[in-house]
Amino acid sequence: MRLRLPLGSDPWDWLNVVSSTSTQGIVSLVGGIGYGEARLTVSDDGRGLKNPNKDGSGLKLIASLAKQIDGAVNQEKSDRGTTTTLTFPLMV
Repeated sequence: MRLRLPLGSDPWDWLNVVSSTSTQGIVSLVGGIGYGEARLTVSDDGRGLKNPNKDGSGLKLIASLAKQIDGAVNQEKSDRGTTTTLTFPLMV
């Protein structure tokens, strides 16, 4: 099976979502395939940004790229950290 994702020149660009976490803490990356779709989840246990930029382009870019492959991005924030999940259909 071969997957092609339009993620630009660096396939890790979208991980920018968690790059601003502190040097301490845990960032996890989990991937899986099943039921005709793939899922990539990035989680951290950070406190988040004090004053997040509501007009930032990071998550908007990820959502736009996901849409190009009929995928979706979901982000959940809590006092225990942030989890961002990219889900997209597999093309066989």
